[in-house]
Amino acid sequence: MKNYQVSLSNGESYALPVDGRGINRETLAASATLTGDQVGRVLLVATDALTFTLPATKLGMVYIIQNAGADAAVGITISPNASDKIMGSFATGGANIVMSGTDDKDLVNTKATALKGDFIVLEADGADGWYIRGGIGIWTEESQVASGVLEPYELVTDDRVITQADSGKVFGIATDAKTFTLPSTVAGMKLTFINTGADGNNIITISPAAADGIFGTITLAATVVQMAGTADTDVINTKASALKGDSMTLIGDGVDGWAIVASTGIWASE
Repeated sequence: MKNYQVSLSNGESYALPVDGRGINRETLAASATLTGDQVGRVLLVATDALTFTLPATKLGMVYIIQNAGADAAVGITISPNASDKIMGSFATGGANIVMSGTDDKDLVNTKATALKGDFIVLEADGADGWYIRGGIGIWTEESQVASGVLEPYELVTDDRVITQADSGKVFGIATDAKTFTLPSTVAGMKLTFINTGADGNNIITISPAAADGIFGTITLAATVVQMAGTADTDVINTKASALKGDSMTLIGDGVDGWAIVASTGIWASE
């Protein structure tokens, strides 16, 4: 058995086993749970809307999954085990994503932007899940959109503890009574929250870390709210006056907390 070196977008390379016919390849034509026998093979997918479930993470396992369909014809979903996550970031051309590191969040080669030849390399760490080790094409986390011309967007249905990996995201919130807990302020970290629920249906709470404040002025028609920048004071899109499309954009200053740089709608201090 010989090996064939394949170079990845992050500068690393992998030795793929080959036999007398060349690199070991397998065509996948139906959704399936991947097995240990498929580790190290190039798994080719030319059928649309298939989902491949990863086994529980085991140190050193590597899967290489490649889109073999026509451009914009095949979408591929890679789903980790319920207790595993897919971790890391992915950049190609003008498209960038940062995985949130959340258990059971899928990785998707979106059909509309998929190109024949797109591939991803995933390596198990044996503890938390799978690392993105390289690839080509636009791959996004479930509920995200790759950035570039578009902002990374995530529809949120539960309370969320924000991390630094979420910087630059736009969060859509269509479910009532959700709280977003901000991390300690990081200079330049940007977050946008949009109420996507029906008018008068959603209350959204944005809560800073205990030592951070939210500061700035919110103005809408005759309503002016001056955030005092008091540490650990929430800003709230009140349910009774909330409208679909109300939004809030915050940027961390790395010292005192979060500056309001844009807003629409009626938001109030806690």
